[in-house]
Amino acid sequence: MRSIIVLVCFVLLSGFRYETDALIEYYPEPVRSIAYNNKAARFGVLGFNVALGCLKGGIGTDMSFWSGCWRGMIGGAVAYSGQWIASYVGEQPWTGGAGKLIQSAGVSMQDNVAQNLGMFSRYQIDLGPALITLGGGDGFRMSYSLVSAVGIGTAIGRGGKFDWKLSLATLTPIFQANLDADMFQGGENMTTGGIASGGVILMNDQQHPGSFSAVLSHEYMHTLNWNHYRLAGNAFNLYGWDVGRDAAFGLFCLPNLTEKLYWWSPEELIAYTMER
Repeated sequence: MRSIIVLVCFVLLSGFRYETDALIEYYPEPVRSIAYNNKAARFGVLGFNVALGCLKGGIGTDMSFWSGCWRGMIGGAVAYSGQWIASYVGEQPWTGGAGKLIQSAGVSMQDNVAQNLGMFSRYQIDLGPALITLGGGDGFRMSYSLVSAVGIGTAIGRGGKFDWKLSLATLTPIFQANLDADMFQGGENMTTGGIASGGVILMNDQQHPGSFSAVLSHEYMHTLNWNHYRLAGNAFNLYGWDVGRDAAFGLFCLPNLTEKLYWWSPEELIAYTMER
């Protein structure tokens, strides 16, 4: 029962979203308010990470709730620090990789507590469709996600070219293609700037460099938020396939396909808040 509650708590984030190169005034609420109250919104993202860690650690652990909670909160603070560093990825690509390493450490700390492992006993990080696990009794283990694999297939199918420099700097597969034919949902004359699918990004190479930077920062936040699904994959794994992770993604992504829920989804609010 505890495992089910923990899964419900963290899969409130979804990882497959779109960003556009339109000016902020074309966005509806609450994104417009975020743009004008960004510092307060960032404190909100910090609070979200800390609260999520408290719930995951407090409910999942065999210790008392508060013993697991404060450990999960520390993991949440570490995860946010990684997000903050990685938000500069559009300006300095190497900050994406550095931030990802730190954010993955924070999420690993939360998940370890939730699964009754030592807080620092296991480290997990996504590299494309592969999840690398170090420690935690497994030594070295690799598992896989179909969501990210489909993201790579989609990028290649749409003529995406693999940007090895950006990918190496960010530790994330990034492709570039002409996406100007795509129209962003709910927007008039708003083309798709980028697509994040799990831990993979497809960018529109036709947009202005300044817009490209902001969109990359936004989409990169989605790939980091995808890390929060790892707990489901750890709980439900089938011959190396993180089936729980993919299933949780599919379940909680469906409501966000509607325009109204899209703008208010926690994962979108986080990405719009943290983008630069």
